[in-house]
Amino acid sequence: MESAQEKAKEYDEGIENHDIKDYNLNKQINFDAAAKKVIEHRIKTGNAGLMWLYLNGNEIIEFVTGYSNSVKITKDTINYLMSLKKGSVISLHNHPGSSSFSSPDMDVACRIESVKEMRVIGHDGTKYFLEIGSGLRPSFSDIDEVYYVIRNKLNSKYQKIFDETGDSKETWKEQSHEIIEELAKIFNWKYRRELK
Repeated sequence: MESAQEKAKEYDEGIENHDIKDYNLNKQINFDAAAKKVIEHRIKTGNAGLMWLYLNGNEIIEFVTGYSNSVKITKDTINYLMSLKKGSVISLHNHPGSSSFSSPDMDVACRIESVKEMRVIGHDGTKYFLEIGSGLRPSFSDIDEVYYVIRNKLNSKYQKIFDETGDSKETWKEQSHEIIEELAKIFNWKYRRELK
């Protein structure tokens, strides 16, 4: 298994360094339309999609398309988002397996203080919400380390569920949700899930 430091290095290397033309688009869009846009993008292309929205739902930065299970965030985008007012942005992206947040997702929410809330929409309609607020803002390696401690603690429980159901996607969806529930308690974050 990769160490937290290796994962952090891999994550940092995944952050591209190139310009984004369209900062502060302020396109009129509502959250339902934004959610639909990222889901439709996945269905059409097979890739993940990411949107950055103001609290009123207006799009800040041009829609970002990614790969089958990830979206890279440029350094320019990070710098721009860090220049915005604290708690003024919603990050929205899709998870094809309908699982909860990944360690890199939580790192973005912790590192970029303008992100008031991160939202993930699963392709089965499940919605996840994470707000760091006044909670702790640990480093990526600390998030990842605690994430894997919790995951390993839960593995036998979810292995039994998988053995009974044979449904790896649903099993991982539930395990990932329980992992983030535990992380949120530890770091004093607000987390919730809405099932379709």
